Amino acid sequence: HIVRAFFDAETPLGFYSLFQESGLVEQICVSLEAKGRGMGALLMADAVTQTSHALNLIVNEDNFNARQFYAKLGFVETGHRIDPKSLRGVVALRMSAESA
Repeated sequence: HIVRAFFDAETPLGFYSLFQESGLVEQICVSLEAKGRGMGALLMADAVTQTSHALNLIVNEDNFNARQFYAKLGFVETGHRIDPKSLRGVVALRMSAESA
């Protein structure tokens, strides 16, 4: 399990958390200052280099902005379910081989 962060000087721009053995992106966060500047795509591009597996993640079903972002990066939906902890609908996503 790794966590990688990107900074501009000492200002944090974003980070992600990745389980390398499965390609599972547990968390990705972009600072408000870096939103809309390509930081999310940069973080995901870096994550691809940190594992030999296709990236995969779970996103809340009603998080349309995140789902649109991941679709632009080449992620495809692989399933829907109810998260047992939050009782919210979630969508499983996997980066397509062509996008990696």
